[in-house]
Amino acid sequence: MMFDTENDVNFKFISTNGIRLHTAISGPEEGEPVILLHGYPDAWFGWMAQIIALSKAGFRVVAPDQRGIWGTGRSCLQRPL
Repeated sequence: MMFDTENDVNFKFISTNGIRLHTAISGPEEGEPVILLHGYPDAWFGWMAQIIALSKAGFRVVAPDQRGIWGTGRSCLQRPL
């Protein structure tokens, strides 16, 4: 089974706790969820190998970008750039 990033990883913004999280989502909707969290200054694509493997294994993978990365809302405590 080939993995096509363009078609097999979807992106959406999830609003929570007053911020919008840019989130990469992959795998079957009915799959058991796995949440991958990266550190600063990485982004969702640092998990690409794991996203591919977990999705192929039938898991639903969710990889949100942390605050300030790829359009995810900044913390109210962060100074503007």
